[in-house]
Amino acid sequence: MPKPTLLLLTPLIALLACGDPGGGEEEALVPTWALVEELRIGSLDDEDQALTWIEPHGLAVGPDGQVYVAQRRTAEVRVYDSAGGLVRVIGRRGRGPGEFSHLVAIGFLGDTLYAVERTPGRVSRFTAAGEHLSTTEVAYPPPTPFHSPTPPLRLFPDGTGVLSP
Repeated sequence: MPKPTLLLLTPLIALLACGDPGGGEEEALVPTWALVEELRIGSLDDEDQALTWIEPHGLAVGPDGQVYVAQRRTAEVRVYDSAGGLVRVIGRRGRGPGEFSHLVAIGFLGDTLYAVERTPGRVSRFTAAGEHLSTTEVAYPPPTPFHSPTPPLRLFPDGTGVLSP
């Protein structure tokens, strides 16, 4: 059985091959796309502003329309306004209330920001303004020779989360 990537590439190659072989003026069958920068956050030149290791579960848009970005390297959540400017930083490296040691995911439940840590397994809650509300320990099932459990990457309004099987 062919690999899925080959199945996806085959129709693309077929479409690309359907162009006008005579080089005429007819409109191409494959649309041309252009990337347009709409917003830039962070900085490539300033290490304190550089964004690193951003994953889909490390991004959230708050109820205020601001962009929240989990930063594993610096153990903090950075908050940016709609123009891409840094507004504030939530948390810092550590193991105390409102601190992170291994930040893996963030999200919002209503107007409450939650931040998930792998080690120690816990979920911290903050106001959108960054005030620490609470921290809850997360009990993981014991690891097996074939699997090490992951922390919840998303939480539901009732407080439950999604873990890997």
